[in-house]
Amino acid sequence: MEFIQAFLFTSKYLLGRNSNQDIFYLFSAFALCFYIWKRHDKLKLVLKIFLPIPVVTLGMAFLYPDVSKVRCIVFLGKMLLNVTLLVFVAYNCKKWKLGRFVETISIIHGIETIIALLFRNCGLWVTENLISGEASVSRLRLFYTDPGSMAFASGLVLVILVYLLLKEEIVWHYVIGIVVALIDLFLSFGVGGITCAVAAIVLMLGMSCFYNVRKGRKNIVKKIAIGTAVSAVFTIVVFVLNGTYFGRFNAIIDGTDYNLNTKLFNPLMNLIGVLEDTQFRGVGFGNGNMPFALDMMNATKAYPNSFIRIIAEGCFFGILLVVIAILGVGYYCFKYGNMMSRALFVYVTLYQMIGGYFTNPTNYFIYGWIIGESLYRKVEITGKCSIKIFMPVNKDKLKIAMIGHKRIPSREGGVEIVVEELSKRMVKLGHTVDAYNRSGQHVSGKEYNVVNYDNLKEYEGIRIIKIQTIEKKGLAAFVYSFLASIYVVGKDYDVIHYHAEGPCLFMWIPSLFGIRTTCTVHGLDWARSGKWGSLGSTIIKFGEKVAVLFADEMIVLSKQVQRYFLERYNRETTLIPNGVNRPERKVSSVITEKYGLDSMNYVNAA
Repeated sequence: MEFIQAFLFTSKYLLGRNSNQDIFYLFSAFALCFYIWKRHDKLKLVLKIFLPIPVVTLGMAFLYPDVSKVRCIVFLGKMLLNVTLLVFVAYNCKKWKLGRFVETISIIHGIETIIALLFRNCGLWVTENLISGEASVSRLRLFYTDPGSMAFASGLVLVILVYLLLKEEIVWHYVIGIVVALIDLFLSFGVGGITCAVAAIVLMLGMSCFYNVRKGRKNIVKKIAIGTAVSAVFTIVVFVLNGTYFGRFNAIIDGTDYNLNTKLFNPLMNLIGVLEDTQFRGVGFGNGNMPFALDMMNATKAYPNSFIRIIAEGCFFGILLVVIAILGVGYYCFKYGNMMSRALFVYVTLYQMIGGYFTNPTNYFIYGWIIGESLYRKVEITGKCSIKIFMPVNKDKLKIAMIGHKRIPSREGGVEIVVEELSKRMVKLGHTVDAYNRSGQHVSGKEYNVVNYDNLKEYEGIRIIKIQTIEKKGLAAFVYSFLASIYVVGKDYDVIHYHAEGPCLFMWIPSLFGIRTTCTVHGLDWARSGKWGSLGSTIIKFGEKVAVLFADEMIVLSKQVQRYFLERYNRETTLIPNGVNRPERKVSSVITEKYGLDSMNYVNAA
């Protein structure tokens, strides 16, 4: 899941650099349709958060005739998708590995930056005039709308990586990620992103020092202080030696910096005039780009500033929206959140004060992560949460799906035996188990069927669900795994248990919806010579890679396979060798009755 989110994060504007073409909107629309289709509890939460916004927005649209109703509806559509994204991220953040998420972003940014440096005239750069009266400067923007957005993303990655380094020992891929983020920030000339990142990192360093001083860990505090001092000196030297940065800071002090004037100072000075002209009702949510609004704002385009623009559009209601967003998230963040969530809150809030757009999905992605992490910590600390979806799953009664076997009951192979025996035992422990059988008959012929599979609905407490497939070698397992992986989505399973590497090819589908997945690797199937052709082995090995990336837990049956995954993928696995049923000891009644001999009282000599 982290890889999908990282791709969405770095490729937000793959469909176009217009903010309305943000690919996160498409992802949120997909999630919203899923919630509606399944009437999910998360839909109720989305509506609870969202419903006050349309009441105010549509009220303004009907009360004031100059407000565009179409723009209001577009604004509402964006906000609904943003709230959906917030809820989705908040609920699923506990299942995501933060380190893997930022590592993937760093790799993507690193590759794109290398390409940008090799081809200086490509679309990954943009030329802008930063200082009034000075020459234009080439700024790195990668696949973001502008260099400021790229600086925001790089600053976010930098903050998270610094947190991970403070939390763990020195991990070199984190250090490399920090270097990539610093290079991108430097080449973007994004003073806003740099300033907000520095503020968030300083907060984290302060909290870390305070915590370690209380614990008496003076050596750690010393290392933090030395690292901070070296980084600060290096940053100051680089900025002083670079004429553009030196010029920008002078221009900011002199009030001649074009970007800061456009995003902050000019909108701030014109805000009171806009509110007075509209009799303190605002120009209407979503109407910041309308000609009458631009005239009032004394601007050629809507304010590129999250908070100022939303206040200009909604006046009192805009202020209320901003205050609720900051205080609501801030309350949970600083009361229950960890060091990183507090730093991220400071980062995103400061950035919205000096730039950005209120309807930018990235803001809600970060807010969702902060809220989710804080609420899950609240549950850990207090054991309570008014929002039911954040309460822990009752592990005494899990709902489990089994995918990857041919069919049960059956002795067609080792996988089938494991699924059958494991499922029966899980049912006896009080869990609900659904086994997704593949359609068809026993591989050796219908006469070897243990039961009539066509009409089988339940077996020893296990619910049997038959998945139709194409009865042809090479296609049967592939089609079955794909259809079963789609079918389980929306069935409210707590765990999807995949068996064997091949079926894991589609494990990413339930993972995309935040469903916990585990897989049992019964063997390195791709390495079995003669059983699969080259194409089959390649597909199975790809399934292995998908399992490594997406499985929450991996189970192996031998130490050799466990060592393979650790050495090949640096992936930890759980070793659970196959077991056997205990043999029943039978009393030797026949020998006793016939010869009068008792157990352990005679010797048999042949």
